[in-house]
Amino acid sequence: MAYLSLMFTDSPIARIDTAIKIGGAPLDEGQVYGAVVDAATVSFADASAVTFTPENDDWYTLSDHWEARMDDPSHYFQGVANVELPGTSPQLNMILCHSGWGDGFYPIIESYDAEGNVNGIHIDLQVLGDIPHEEK
Repeated sequence: MAYLSLMFTDSPIARIDTAIKIGGAPLDEGQVYGAVVDAATVSFADASAVTFTPENDDWYTLSDHWEARMDDPSHYFQGVANVELPGTSPQLNMILCHSGWGDGFYPIIESYDAEGNVNGIHIDLQVLGDIPHEEK
């Protein structure tokens, strides 16, 4: 998988660019927004899901927990999961996938339609193109 993508519309992508402003001031030249990864997994989640804290921490005992779903080739395809968070009403979910090179930093890319509107956001897992530099 090269990108984890969330499309807002079905309009065709006319161009892509690194995300330059997400909820705040634009970044300085040379800086990019991105996802810092630990546990070799990236995800998209609704804002309500981000603040959700389960009542107990025994989620690993559930037969359909996110890690089991990601490794199940019959759930979409291996390495990807759409997981409902237990104990939430209405049901909240997260979309997860393995990150391209494991832990690290992955740039966020925006896609635009022909009118210049953002129609998607993508986490670039850096499996296409040059191999990312190792941390020093």
